[in-house]
Amino acid sequence: MKKAFLFIFSAIALLNLVSCYEDEGNYDYVDLQRFIVDTTGVNMSITVTQFDQLSVPSRLVYDGNKGDLDYYWVAYKNETYGDNPSDTLARTENLNEEITLSPGSYLLEFLAVVKETGRRSSMQYNLTVESAVGSGLLVFYKKNDVCDVDIVKTKTVVGSLTEDKLVRNIYSRIDDNVKLHGKPWLIACVGSDYIELLTDCDGTRVSPDDMGKMSDWSGMFWDTPTNCLPQGFFDAGWGSVALVNDGEVFYLNGGWAAGGPLYPGGKTMNNDTYYAAPWVIFAYGGEPFCYDMWHGRFLTCASWSSLFQPAGDEKLRDLKMEMYYMGKGYSGSTSAYYAFGVMKSLEDTSWHLYAVNANTNPSDCKLVADFDMSQAPEFNNALYYDFSTVSPLFYYASATSVYVCPFTLDNATAAIPSAPSWTCPAGEEITYMKLFTQDGIGVEESLAYKLLMVATWNGSEGKVYLLKTDLATGVIDTTPIETFGGFGEVGSIAFKSN
Repeated sequence: MKKAFLFIFSAIALLNLVSCYEDEGNYDYVDLQRFIVDTTGVNMSITVTQFDQLSVPSRLVYDGNKGDLDYYWVAYKNETYGDNPSDTLARTENLNEEITLSPGSYLLEFLAVVKETGRRSSMQYNLTVESAVGSGLLVFYKKNDVCDVDIVKTKTVVGSLTEDKLVRNIYSRIDDNVKLHGKPWLIACVGSDYIELLTDCDGTRVSPDDMGKMSDWSGMFWDTPTNCLPQGFFDAGWGSVALVNDGEVFYLNGGWAAGGPLYPGGKTMNNDTYYAAPWVIFAYGGEPFCYDMWHGRFLTCASWSSLFQPAGDEKLRDLKMEMYYMGKGYSGSTSAYYAFGVMKSLEDTSWHLYAVNANTNPSDCKLVADFDMSQAPEFNNALYYDFSTVSPLFYYASATSVYVCPFTLDNATAAIPSAPSWTCPAGEEITYMKLFTQDGIGVEESLAYKLLMVATWNGSEGKVYLLKTDLATGVIDTTPIETFGGFGEVGSIAFKSN
């Protein structure tokens, strides 16, 4: 018992000795400050429309000096996370940036790093970027010597919209280093495959999803032409397209090859040469139909054989005519159309409007009607033309005025207009005129050929007018349905359906 008591007493004494010991050693202590991202109650999924501003607070909690930190907002394509980042969006604590990422799914990571020690804190979000290039009117223009594209999302043609929205510079915002120079004269949406952009000295294909570059000029052809002189581009509507470059027709049959490179049109079946006017329509069997300016004749490509042959009888093979425009027009049938050509005689300088039935075997093509347009006001000064395929109406425009000319095929008579149907405001000049040929999306009834799109330029601003035109008479309501401004000098407009 005595031994047990002595043991307990010794233990207590030892504890007292330890508790009273003062450690006078020199040690470094680390103060573990709070360094976290507080996402309590925060939705970790973010959706933004391309080109919109995205604001995301870091929600960083740090007890130290935030001036000692580096910040990174990095977006990774989901399938490439851990590899090179798709883009570093910002180097600031809070994200507040315009999003130019291509549409798709991303992992968005916020990272804060202590500069001196490398200590870090991070957070990840699921980011979805939706396309800004939805449905609407693509406006192709030149501003400050560079071409660009805006999209007009208007409830006039897209009925599901609750308000109009105009998204600027959707071509240059993707990559400012990819510039298109020259005069813009055509933008075309080729189904869901691509969008064609052509100037008078350059061309490119871009994605319909985000306007990202798919191909430059050389990539559009199997054999790139020596000269880059695009003059016309035409879409048959089923993936078959044709492009006129320096008088030569390049084309692509649709189907599985849609969106592929273009084949050269080559020579004619007689092994002679041709120089195509800058317009092609797709006629019988989906074959390209054009006008040979060198020999005054219409040509068609024989079953996409790369060899052109003269179309029609002798009347269509030796025309002393210069072509100023060709397009599809009214034939009296809802299942076919005629090729209409604006022609000027090389013999007496008279003006004519030819209607040619090209929807038949090439040898059976014939001239249906020859309208004398010599007395039409300002016809010799006309710059833009278009035809309705649902009504016998012909539209043409000078620099300042639009005229409508109803016609009758049976007796080849045209109701020559006595005055303009629409005149642009003072100080403006017309740079583009075309009928809206689509139905529209989600509108109560088809808009096809009921809207006339006219673009003007006043030296500093381009405008687009949407005008209502009567299907039966062609009469144009002088008060625009809508007017959009702020463009450069507009060269072409295309409707994009998502």
